[in-house]
Amino acid sequence: MVPKHFELPLLLLLIELLATVSMEELGELSPWEFSNCPYKASSDATPTMLYTPRLLNLRKLGNLATKTWIMFSGTVSYKDEVGLTAGYLYSVTKRDPEDSSDHSYTFTRRGTTHVYTGELLQLDTWSYGFVSCDEDEATAMKEADLWWRKCPYSSLTIILMALGALFIVVLIVATTVCIIRRRRARRAANLYPLSKRMRPKRDTILYV
Repeated sequence: MVPKHFELPLLLLLIELLATVSMEELGELSPWEFSNCPYKASSDATPTMLYTPRLLNLRKLGNLATKTWIMFSGTVSYKDEVGLTAGYLYSVTKRDPEDSSDHSYTFTRRGTTHVYTGELLQLDTWSYGFVSCDEDEATAMKEADLWWRKCPYSSLTIILMALGALFIVVLIVATTVCIIRRRRARRAANLYPLSKRMRPKRDTILYV
């Protein structure tokens, strides 16, 4: 088995290695990527909040296009309340466009609708989001798929990958040690009876 004082440094090394590879090979993305959305990054119409770039203003997002699409990697804050799943494309619409006091929005995917009572959608740390302002779902899906392929892994995924790699290393080492010990035990068991038979008995009388 791997000594206990080696497990934590090995785990930290694997996490750092996986994080470095994902960020170097896949590249860094901004918290929210926008496709074909008519706004300037420095304008007041920007749907992302200034004090935290991971916060998306759904009201401002609705002002950009009549229909918008959202996909995210990682996790969304209050995920259980929203009911969204990473890696899926959702259409976002205001629940009641005529009611200015209603701040509810619906996220729809293949006929399944999730209602979110709020205007701000926040991503957790190491999460990334994609927004498309295209009317056509097929075009938005194609753009989202290209974005998803270059999106870095989330922190939870990196930790799980590191734990899995550590478990495999420990399992291989433990299996190798068990095989070596079993072979040594079998070799000792085979040699012991042979050496015992070759010893002269104590009550044997030698005649000349």
